[in-house]
Amino acid sequence: MRVAFIGPVGSGKSTQAQRLSWAMPFYNRMPRLSTGELVRTQIEARTPLGTQIEAYHHAGDPVPDDVVLGLLLPHVRTAGGFALDDFPANLGQAEVLDAELAERSAGRLQYVISLEGPTDDELVERVIGGRVHSRATDVPYHLKNDPPPGSDERLDPGPFVRREDDTEEALRRRLGAYRREHELLKRRYEGQGALRVVDARQPLDAVAEDVLGALEHPDRPGYYAV
Repeated sequence: MRVAFIGPVGSGKSTQAQRLSWAMPFYNRMPRLSTGELVRTQIEARTPLGTQIEAYHHAGDPVPDDVVLGLLLPHVRTAGGFALDDFPANLGQAEVLDAELAERSAGRLQYVISLEGPTDDELVERVIGGRVHSRATDVPYHLKNDPPPGSDERLDPGPFVRREDDTEEALRRRLGAYRREHELLKRRYEGQGALRVVDARQPLDAVAEDVLGALEHPDRPGYYAV
């Protein structure tokens, strides 16, 4: 299955993409492919590309599409199925992705889940109010709504840290840029019959259930019945 999660920062794309990945049966496991994770890995590894990317962050500029695509597409090419997290982020990325999938006869994205509903103020409060990620696994958590496991559970060693660019100024700038592209993406994928809109104002578990419903419950054995 080829699924993409789109939506504004703070809408829960990473959380829901990860939950979908975990919900799939072992024999049909699909990775969460996160452009943010790939970018952070380069920065934290202090690679030449990471240094270049970090300069964009410091300047408050988005990472250029060719850099993002260069990081993501090799993973798309080797994955049978995947849950794309925050990709495509604009129409140009969507066009390149469609061309890539067509070239290897994989077919287009089957589902594009658009997480919508919260206002910009609510989204900023969500992120600043407790969004963290694990340095060990890059799994996203929220200190209030979806807390990381305790040390006694031994499920994720952490540490759990906030992202440096999770400031109100940066978040509002990203939200403004996102709104300009979102309607174009929705129009494209609605025309392809792939778009599914899910209300992201709900509690995380309710959102996850609606996502699985939009995907016709691929977590259930009956989905794979011959």
